Amino acid sequence: MEENSESHKGKKRSFKRKFLIWLIPFFVVNLQRLIGLTSRRINIGDESIRKIRKEKKPYILSGWHTNVLYSPYLNRNERMAVLISESKDGDFINQVVHRFGNYSIRGSSSKGGSKALKALIVHLKKIFLRRLLPMALEVLRLWCSLV
Repeated sequence: MEENSESHKGKKRSFKRKFLIWLIPFFVVNLQRLIGLTSRRINIGDESIRKIRKEKKPYILSGWHTNVLYSPYLNRNERMAVLISESKDGDFINQVVHRFGNYSIRGSSSKGGSKALKALIVHLKKIFLRRLLPMALEVLRLWCSLV
């Protein structure tokens, strides 16, 4: 009998957790959108990042925990890979990042760090190859037209 009640509690917690993982990011995303719509963004000293983005070069953007609250909104639809902790709190952040059109790689120094590092390297290589292949094809096309 106790096993059934424990199983029921686990299912209840699981449903509650899934609901919270949906609800909290829903509020965070919409609050960030509201603030974004009613605010004016001023970028100071961002010439280098604008140049890199314009040239569509792969890059690594790092920040500290105190500066990440609006990062998903400000970098929306950039198709970035964001390193997010595998902790329970990371589940909420993961949903926010995905809802703003970016990807996540889960891991931290205390949990899943080597797996996350490998995933980041794979992601950067994919981006590099996606950027490199069109350039290589264009060079090949030009070379063939000269021959």
